[in-house]
Amino acid sequence: MKQPTISTWAKRNFLQWFLDNYSFSSSKSRRILLDLVERKDPLSLLHIIKNGALYRPLLVFSSDDSRMPPCLLITKEMETSDPDQICLALDDLKENDLYVTFYFPNRLESQALLNVIEEPAIEIEPERARTLLFDFELKLFREEDKKANRRKEILERIDDVLASGAKDEFYRLVKELKKI
Repeated sequence: MKQPTISTWAKRNFLQWFLDNYSFSSSKSRRILLDLVERKDPLSLLHIIKNGALYRPLLVFSSDDSRMPPCLLITKEMETSDPDQICLALDDLKENDLYVTFYFPNRLESQALLNVIEEPAIEIEPERARTLLFDFELKLFREEDKKANRRKEILERIDDVLASGAKDEFYRLVKELKKI
């Protein structure tokens, strides 16, 4: 995919539309999107796709109400939802194609998204594609459930620490909670 089929202006416009219309549980996810909007040349290497089960490196953004991780990067070497790691990895990937997919309510009916989708031609059976997409989205749900369970666990530990009065442990747990 060397020649862009969607203009960088249209991509930037969509990213800004997404930022304006949806909220994220993480301000760092919002910052990553803003960084993408502000880039000039690398936007031609960014490809907005409908379903990201097949493409790498893949960056996934999800709005608050989608029950998926707000931001997830999947490359051949790594998979992370840590915004700081994503920023570092994106700096390394600046000269490479980057596939981006978005999850938000009614995304498949959203004209704003449909206007900027550029799906590379990959021959795959429709049933196999549906299976890959299902597995991929299930993986995203599991990732968000793990985070929710971890948050709950930390909050319970914070309650115990508050009862015992251990200030240092409280601050450490709050810091850990913010990272999630």
